Amino acid sequence: MSPEPANYPEDSLQDLLGFRGGGWWEEQVDGIKLERGALLWTFVPHPHVAALELEAAPPAGPPDPERARIRLTAHELGARPVVSAPVPALAQRVDERLLARRGAVRLALVVSHLHGYPPQPSEARRWMTAPLVMVAPCFDAARWPAPLVDSVRRAQHPQYLWERSPVAPHEPMIIRLDAMQPLHREDRAAVRFTGARLSGDALDLLDDWLAWFLTGSIAEDSDLYAAHRTLRELYGVASGEDG
Repeated sequence: MSPEPANYPEDSLQDLLGFRGGGWWEEQVDGIKLERGALLWTFVPHPHVAALELEAAPPAGPPDPERARIRLTAHELGARPVVSAPVPALAQRVDERLLARRGAVRLALVVSHLHGYPPQPSEARRWMTAPLVMVAPCFDAARWPAPLVDSVRRAQHPQYLWERSPVAPHEPMIIRLDAMQPLHREDRAAVRFTGARLSGDALDLLDDWLAWFLTGSIAEDSDLYAAHRTLRELYGVASGEDG
């Protein structure tokens, strides 16, 4: 899949930095794979929706090791953990909780490097070296309030990055860095690749943006700082925007 050239508006960081004719997204010509900057589909929980706790309810008849009646209750961190009945499908440790989360399948951007991991200590401790990578989910900008989308497009919020999707270039999206989540690198059933990735120049800018998000400050010699200040001077600053 070859990303279509995006038509960036004049009040966007991408247009200001010269990406109007392309150069932000590129095709994974060396093979579709998990890598930093790759755009993929995966399940993203709704961070604003409370999780529900699962427990096995008392059986209606004789106990069946292969079946369980499920009861959902509000999850409260301070409440005593619920240990379900001994049903194989709901096996858990006494210090674990089973939670159900609402969410949706969304585009997500791989934002971290694929670091190496030491050898697995043992089968029982494989969670210690489970290979993970951080991804940032993308949201449909058409469902967001127009004034907020405008300020995001003008690079005024460290937690939001406005972009046009390479798989649907006429549909703007907002990448939420404050909703980054881990993804198991070997769980290929949980991802579907688009075949697109950020270019090297776009990744350089993402590095500055991640530093802005994590520290609250932008390197003053960066293109991001210049674009952020220029767009602020041209279009003003709405109430509640970040400096």
